Amino acid sequence: MSEFLEILSPSAKADLEAIMPLVKELANNIKQINNFKASSTPSGADKGSLALADAYKKREEQMDKARVALQKLSDAEAQKKAQMAAMFTAQEKANKKIEEQQRAYTELLARQKAATLALRDLVVETGKESVVTKKL
Repeated sequence: MSEFLEILSPSAKADLEAIMPLVKELANNIKQINNFKASSTPSGADKGSLALADAYKKREEQMDKARVALQKLSDAEAQKKAQMAAMFTAQEKANKKIEEQQRAYTELLARQKAATLALRDLVVETGKESVVTKKL
């Protein structure tokens, strides 16, 4: 065979000898991928291709499971965000109600104070001492 190569090109044999270690390394890497086993029979080649197809199918199923899990996680996160937004809105409403109640209470206290002062002025004007003036 080397005579044939020499006829084609004087440097062909040297080129092939330089390339052969790379080819052998690639062949060894192919054997390692997905437990690839080189077959010596046609039926073995069929088994190898079927095993490779099964490995791809299993990997695809795993990826589908991962996609479903990611989608569930994404849906759960979206639902949690919606719940948080609803809680925030409810909290804002509760805060507004508390502020309104505080304003009403402040107004009520102001009215009570004004009523107390008016009553004190009324009692003092009449000049009568009573239980009300003693407490004030």
